[in-house]
Amino acid sequence: MSGHIKRFLSEDVAATAIEYGLIAALVSVGAMGAMTAVGNSVVSIFDFVAVQIDPLDPSDPSDPHQCIVVDSNCNN
Repeated sequence: MSGHIKRFLSEDVAATAIEYGLIAALVSVGAMGAMTAVGNSVVSIFDFVAVQIDPLDPSDPSDPHQCIVVDSNCNN
């Protein structure tokens, strides 16, 4: 019986597996934090671009975007 206890206490395979598991958990938490920060940054960039884009108003013949299509209402 004491031989089994000595062997159990001297074995470190389980401890190594636990350490690798903890390292993997820390890496995944760090990756999630980085991805969240990058995702928020990308959303901010797309929001900025969306605000800067002037949408085409088909009911306004004086809109300069209307000149893209050959139209008799083009003022240029």
